[in-house]
Amino acid sequence: MKKVICKKILGLILVIVVVATNLTFAKPAASAKKKGILFTSTVDEVNDYGCGQVAFNYTLGMPFILADTVKELHDQGIKVTFIVTSSIKGHRSASGNPSPYNNPVFYMIDAYESKVKAELKEMLNKVGKYVDNYVIGNEISDQAWNYYGPAYVDEYVEAYSRSFKEIYKLIKDKRPSAKLYIPFDQSWDMPALKTDANLMKFKYNTKQMLTLLSSKLSSLEWGVAAHPYPDPLESPVFWDDKYAGKQDNDSVKEPYKAFVVTMNNIEVMCDFLKQDSMKYHGSPRDILISEIGFSDSEGEEVKAAALMYTWTKIKDNPQITGLLYNNVDSGRGFTLSGESEKVFKYMDKDSKNDEYINLMHNIISESAYYSSDGSTNVSTYTNNYSDQSSVNVQSTTAAAASGITLDQEVEKEIADTVKSSNTFNVVSHNEYTDYYTYYDDDGDEKECIIKCKMPVVQGEDENEASYINTLLDNVAQNMVNEEVHNALDNVNHVPSSVTISGSIEKANNSEVVFAFKSSVISFNIVYDRGTSSLDIQ
Repeated sequence: MKKVICKKILGLILVIVVVATNLTFAKPAASAKKKGILFTSTVDEVNDYGCGQVAFNYTLGMPFILADTVKELHDQGIKVTFIVTSSIKGHRSASGNPSPYNNPVFYMIDAYESKVKAELKEMLNKVGKYVDNYVIGNEISDQAWNYYGPAYVDEYVEAYSRSFKEIYKLIKDKRPSAKLYIPFDQSWDMPALKTDANLMKFKYNTKQMLTLLSSKLSSLEWGVAAHPYPDPLESPVFWDDKYAGKQDNDSVKEPYKAFVVTMNNIEVMCDFLKQDSMKYHGSPRDILISEIGFSDSEGEEVKAAALMYTWTKIKDNPQITGLLYNNVDSGRGFTLSGESEKVFKYMDKDSKNDEYINLMHNIISESAYYSSDGSTNVSTYTNNYSDQSSVNVQSTTAAAASGITLDQEVEKEIADTVKSSNTFNVVSHNEYTDYYTYYDDDGDEKECIIKCKMPVVQGEDENEASYINTLLDNVAQNMVNEEVHNALDNVNHVPSSVTISGSIEKANNSEVVFAFKSSVISFNIVYDRGTSSLDIQ
């Protein structure tokens, strides 16, 4: 259903949220040193926003011409963070980039590769004495942003840790007070990343990685660079992030439970790092929010409200050392303007612009999203995850289809969507593209394009039809890709392209059967209406 804004209803909803999380929207205390921004243009912009921190992207293997700017900001007392990535393939990643990572943005930094080490030393010679923080890599829980090559989490973490130790030594030799951070995306403890054998070679749960990293890097001082963007990214209303796994009554039983970590539940990560096994010299490892941004898809006032609410959550949290806003014009609507620009500029001020701070309080307290039936709208969560290249299988429905046991509340929610209607029709198809990489008889790398036409169904019960479509988009797609890849492994001649299309074979009280056919393989995917799961026949 379409999202709408209802100010009266949000007043009630947000009061519940605030009470549940022990938050208030009192005027923030002065803590300008926490507020920061990703550098996009000039020193004047940083100063105009009153930032105490600034971050630069530094990609090894690419030119960097802002060394004088870094020094100028440092001399002004502004804390400088370098987000260090690499365009240079390491020994392991040079072996090829199998689907779905044919064109990774960055490669894992291999500090033992001579060219990489030379680039690191050049960086430190240019700016090392001016940089306070280093983020090593980008969202290392997803190889799309930190490519190493197909590997399960133990091997992947071992490779990262080995390189991190060498980078740590280089940085500390240059400036002993510098702090290093390890970056992660929102994926915290997603069921699909524990069950999908192919996915588990490229994408990893942050919670598991932190446990492994802590054992390998326990003697080193490092923190976590978090990217707690809203989920879905297109909505700024992070307080309605359904799958952030609010603690509520489960907090005693499973205090670190969540599928994803966003600003909705950033406390999950904070508490996890307070465990004795995670501490450094008896103190919890700190968190730098090295990227955060909010879309203007619901207007600048709601975006401004998201900023103000975020600041309220982190300003007095000693474990969170900074908030670096992503003001880059990337087409996602993150760029500050109008109301959001004002609140970012003044959200950390005690004495200036009290009237505007109070206005932001009112906007946050009076805005919420709900469906036309009055319930909270969470349907956009899975509908917005159709980009298979990012391998985002992040919903409870995906978990159910993977055979994961969920908590009783979510199981009830899933069960409630299953109705008794037997009438389903395919009304359209969503088309996805995948790639199969192989080597021909001459040893040349070749590629087969796989186009999948995933059915979109309509039924008498809209809830069940929507639920099935969610499963098809987020789970069946992986099943189809795996079956086609396995088939291509066993053909004598791999075609340049394969098209596979799905249709409804039959529907009854117990199941809906989808037939998928192509030139290389045909099979059925069955939706069991009793267990709310998918299987291949």
